[in-house]
Amino acid sequence: MMDLTAYSVAELRFWLFMQRWGTRQDELTVFYRTAPTAAWIPLQTYNTSITAWTEEVITLPEITNQVQIAFEGNARFGFGVCIDDILIDGNIVSTAEKKPAKIWITPNPGKDFFTIRSDREEIREIDLYDVTGKLLFRRSDINSPEQRLDLTGKEGGLYFVRITLSDEVILRKVTLLP
Repeated sequence: MMDLTAYSVAELRFWLFMQRWGTRQDELTVFYRTAPTAAWIPLQTYNTSITAWTEEVITLPEITNQVQIAFEGNARFGFGVCIDDILIDGNIVSTAEKKPAKIWITPNPGKDFFTIRSDREEIREIDLYDVTGKLLFRRSDINSPEQRLDLTGKEGGLYFVRITLSDEVILRKVTLLP
């Protein structure tokens, strides 16, 4: 999820290679949505042979603070759909720089309990993921600059914590001692 509200115009840029094999042509459709529960809207479909890396540019029709982009490849036995160097670019409304929030997770490494603190913003949500990217739990409606994270009963090892603030999302690693 991306907050694009700093842009007056936002463009999705990526490089594409998608060569036909005989009469077989793969297909790529690019989608976007403006909120997590909104319907996916197709932006562009590519269904012709592209025999050299080509930069594609799509202007996003709507800018919100919860934009999501998806690429759907349909393998039809061509040489495959290859995309690279995906970028959101455009015209920024304000040049005033905002410093990212500072997040502390202590103790790290730790056993059973961790404390997560933000220097300036309230923590809205915390997600915990294992090393495979599986969501283990989500805690919402926190609205506090400090939150205690209880990992009692979890297996020792590396975990990822996704911390959502009012206008920023931060990903951190935590090591749970056995």
